Amino acid sequence: MVSDINIIYLPTSPWSVKVLWAFDLLGVEINKYDVYTPVRDEYWLRWKTGKYTGTITAPVLLYKDDQQNSSIIFESAEMVEFADKIRAADKPSLLPEQFKNDIIEWNNMIDSMQNSQRALTFQKIISSDEEALLSKLPSFFKSSYTLWLGKRLATNTFKGLASKYPAGTPEQCQQDTHDALQKIRTRLQENKSGYLFGDSITYADLNTVIAFQGIKPVDEHILPMDPYLRRNMTYLEIADQYRDLIEWRDTIIQNHFKVNIERLVQH
Repeated sequence: MVSDINIIYLPTSPWSVKVLWAFDLLGVEINKYDVYTPVRDEYWLRWKTGKYTGTITAPVLLYKDDQQNSSIIFESAEMVEFADKIRAADKPSLLPEQFKNDIIEWNNMIDSMQNSQRALTFQKIISSDEEALLSKLPSFFKSSYTLWLGKRLATNTFKGLASKYPAGTPEQCQQDTHDALQKIRTRLQENKSGYLFGDSITYADLNTVIAFQGIKPVDEHILPMDPYLRRNMTYLEIADQYRDLIEWRDTIIQNHFKVNIERLVQH
């Protein structure tokens, strides 16, 4: 019997959102939530997980297995697979066996699209949105005497965040996004059920829906987002070109997304 499920998550992270959403749909109770703040909490997270080298970020899942041994999962896809195996008896699988390989392959494509979106967002903030760049700095670094240092620290922080999402030039990132959106459109036209695989929601739908946060974020009351991130993750021209996909996203949200992170954490 699995117990003491603890998720360390980042509210602005699409990977965190889709994991929380999957756990909710699968009826898997999370016993403890910890909010992760990039940079500030990195040493704490490394201590908590014992991962002292390499890249680390949220979400991270910790739990105890049948023998009460502590286990850790670092990859969001593995977290969803873990939850799917222990889902409530009355909840359908998000990884049905007949589509599992297709869903894994699909999600690799969507993850690549999200990496491009995140890299593009951080590139935009560094190059053209000083207000967003400095928004999280302590007030000490915003005075006329220390602002130069604050800008340097903030720029290095965002460059560090961007390095976690390997991608090419802004033009390549946008082309990657267009290519992925065309594949989503084609897949929905082929399947005709309103879902990407089969006749019910799967992890592929969750992953794809959340990826649209990097094109046209959903309303604040549905899923809160830092206002600086929101404006740098909004591409109205692309959203207008793929209006049918935005409408599909909104339908999935309306029918299946019953909680946002803030309400979920209060449970």
